[in-house]
Amino acid sequence: QTWRITIFATIAIFVIAYFIPENIPMPNQLLPIIYSAIAITLYKKYQQPDIEKQVAEGVAVHGWGRVILISLVGAIITALPAILLVAFLIFEEM
Repeated sequence: QTWRITIFATIAIFVIAYFIPENIPMPNQLLPIIYSAIAITLYKKYQQPDIEKQVAEGVAVHGWGRVILISLVGAIITALPAILLVAFLIFEEM
């Protein structure tokens, strides 16, 4: 369920960022700050109690290497459609 929410949220963030009019004076940092604050709040409300309970019960805790790997997979999934679109458009012109 977390992956579905993550994918939906990523798409929503891109759509919102795309449709913000250019004439609105908004700092570049504002949107990431807003969605990061929302993500932290949702984590603390819905996931943190369960995670703390599982860790207390002795469930294996993974290191930063796994976090970095999952982040890279997420970045690839996010960037892949854009890369494929650009490649398609370049090869279509040839």
